[in-house]
Amino acid sequence: KLDLGSPVVEQLAVAALMRRRAEIVPQRQASFAAGRDALLAALAKHLPTWRVRRPVGGLSLWCELPDARSTALVTAAARHGVGLAAGPNFAPAGGLDQWMRLPFVLPVDSLAEAVPRIAHAWEETQVAGPASGRDGIRVQSPFIA
Repeated sequence: KLDLGSPVVEQLAVAALMRRRAEIVPQRQASFAAGRDALLAALAKHLPTWRVRRPVGGLSLWCELPDARSTALVTAAARHGVGLAAGPNFAPAGGLDQWMRLPFVLPVDSLAEAVPRIAHAWEETQVAGPASGRDGIRVQSPFIA
């Protein structure tokens, strides 16, 4: 019997990558660690009121914002050329507008360029007045100290 649904090209690509995993994995780990550290440093410099800690795993930082404005921040950041996903996108029951998820898989230069733009966008949300859309739900994330 033949399985006509298996992605043959993709399986061949994975097999080739697996043969080189001893070389590739350390390179990718170093790249992700550099991105994480660059993003943490940029956030500390440009957005010091955001609460974030160095994660022990994963490929994203979870940032607790001083105000529930992640949805407004997404809109403002888009005007600055930065694509973000608001906290409520990661909450099936709603909420999390006080949280922002920032992946650190991009090149360090891109991350370093994005954070000042995000900071300007964040300032714009502060000028807009009181936080809107606050749902009253405060979720304790395992990613924030």
